[in-house]
Amino acid sequence: MLELRVAALLFFAAPVLLPGDPAPPRFEQYPVSNIFRGTPAAPILATPNLRAYRTRIRSAVKTGEGVRRPEGEPQHPGPNFAGRFILVEIMCGSPCLVSVLVDAVTGQIHMLPNSVGIHLGFFGGGPYLPELEFRLDSNILVIKPCPNDSPVEDHYSLWTGTRWKLLQRIPQPARKLD
Repeated sequence: MLELRVAALLFFAAPVLLPGDPAPPRFEQYPVSNIFRGTPAAPILATPNLRAYRTRIRSAVKTGEGVRRPEGEPQHPGPNFAGRFILVEIMCGSPCLVSVLVDAVTGQIHMLPNSVGIHLGFFGGGPYLPELEFRLDSNILVIKPCPNDSPVEDHYSLWTGTRWKLLQRIPQPARKLD
């Protein structure tokens, strides 16, 4: 019976990349078909948590202030992720990072994925903040959690347009904090 439970757990667990497995997803494998170039819609601040950060979220959408762009690209309003979304990162203390995904077409706001071992919703972090990798022309978000004394996993998530789908978790060796 124990073997059956272990087999079921392994079958239903999120995919984890182990040594010898195929390479992690690449941005190029999940391209977007269109890139929104219009004026972004006003963000819909539907919850008290979102309203607490209304000034920063509105400013990021309206002016591009604080929206991460590729090196050398000037600050401007508009998407920076998956063709039509504005991934807004707000520093809210030390260590604190609030990250939201604003649809530039509708103004709808989505939270970033929370995966086992990391927290990126409100007040995530730890001694250092997680690293996010993303591109305007791809639906992939890579979350590299805070380093710590125990092993961590990089998370590769796919934005489907309405929700996040975890594609792979890739174990990383423990990294000692300085």
